[in-house]
Amino acid sequence: MACHTLDSIIDWAVKKESIEKVDDDSRINDIDRVWLHEIDEEEEKDDIKEIVESVVDEVILRAAKQIGKRFNIDLQPKFCFGRGESTQAMIHLGVAHYLEFTPVRATWYCPLDDQMQRVPNSKKDIFTSRQLKPATKRKLMRFLQESMDATIQAAENLNERELTSSRALRRPQNKKNTAQNNTFEHISFEQGLCARYNFEKKEAKLIAAAVALAPDENTSWTDGICNVGRHLSALGAFVGCDSALVAPLYGAGELPQAFCRACAVQGGIYALRTQVINLCFDHEKVTAVRFNGNRLVHCTRGCVIRADAIMSKTTMRCYRRIALIQRPPFSENGPLALIVDTTPRVQALLVDYTTYAIPESLPDLCLLHFETFGNDQKACLSALKAARDFFHCRTLWTQAFSYPIHDSFTISPKKNLAVCRRLCPTLDVFPQVQHASELAKLHFDLDLLAAPPQEKIPTIGPPEDEDDHILEDIATKLERSVTTSDNVDNPPSLSTATVVPISSANAKDKEEQYQVKTK
Repeated sequence: MACHTLDSIIDWAVKKESIEKVDDDSRINDIDRVWLHEIDEEEEKDDIKEIVESVVDEVILRAAKQIGKRFNIDLQPKFCFGRGESTQAMIHLGVAHYLEFTPVRATWYCPLDDQMQRVPNSKKDIFTSRQLKPATKRKLMRFLQESMDATIQAAENLNERELTSSRALRRPQNKKNTAQNNTFEHISFEQGLCARYNFEKKEAKLIAAAVALAPDENTSWTDGICNVGRHLSALGAFVGCDSALVAPLYGAGELPQAFCRACAVQGGIYALRTQVINLCFDHEKVTAVRFNGNRLVHCTRGCVIRADAIMSKTTMRCYRRIALIQRPPFSENGPLALIVDTTPRVQALLVDYTTYAIPESLPDLCLLHFETFGNDQKACLSALKAARDFFHCRTLWTQAFSYPIHDSFTISPKKNLAVCRRLCPTLDVFPQVQHASELAKLHFDLDLLAAPPQEKIPTIGPPEDEDDHILEDIATKLERSVTTSDNVDNPPSLSTATVVPISSANAKDKEEQYQVKTK
């Protein structure tokens, strides 16, 4: 989740053009550099309007480069749900107060052969939508209600499993119809929607892509239901917005930075500008880490971010494109989630100055992040191109890259060595939090999700300046004391008034915390 300025990411991309491509996510691989040039050569610039627009774009880009250090460009942008395991882990581990969020204003579903559809966030949005048929609205409400009930039932079943060992009988209210669930266990989520709720294929795609946030068509029925329940549970969790998703201010790079800060507060030590040469093993355990300069540090446990030597060979790759564009004509300002129905499916994140990804002096610009993954490079590049062309945006700068995805190991890691895998890309950060929770439970006996979920996350922005309210309160009290004095002919001078603070724990007495006395 590295975050870069506009200057650094452009310089980085230029430097990597002369380097041989390798399977290394620490380098930008210009996988479609030639493909991008071919598209540019096919465009004709004979039209005067296009020439003028290109000159204007060049001027805007030049102005953006002058303040390039004020950009926050993520290589792996992420949103998170306003309520759920990710938020729960942040609060439980004490990193929430290092972070600030802003709500994702809307999620848009973008089929290539139809108009864009705004995904409803409430019952009101469903019933007032003009794009949904009445029969579809009824089926959708039934499906959402059953999904929410299944989420609540799953929590009750968890409690049931914990108590079964000490009780002979199960609670009758916790019984569920397992036969119906087993019927759809081995089919995809989209197929289950069509078979169980009689949704049309287009409607099933919309629900799977935009509500369940399924990264592809092969998402299982069980995973889809869990994702829908997670989405519904987070609706309205953020103050002042009905959306389920929230975006971290200053980019997703703030998330690992907040965890690192919490680690440092707890006594963690960081070795800056230090390269790990190798790990030292004693039988089946890691005993030490060797750094550059032949420095050796002994350890009892280890955690490795990348371990290519033991990762399985794979042809699965994640393909990303970052574009600095003129803001498309959406009705909402702020970050947006965009799902483009291509094959493979493309998930896009739009961020602007409200997340401080763009300088506030450039409100008409925004960053559009596209991502998809698959085994077929040609199909993935075609999907990225189709997604880019769908929005008809004036692009000032763009960069594409890719990296491999590893889901398994060729050999098992050592007993006291935790190895992080490269997961399939998703809109939200939940898979990464879940993977970290599994490693913490296995290697460090820590439960990152032990605390009860928080109802709401704090609102964005700095806290209100209480001093201003105190001064206004004092001025009001002084004015009231002057005008209501018994001695009207000789009112007390403001210079002789003193303010005495009165401590009170009662919230109702906040207005009386300051009392004016006259000499």
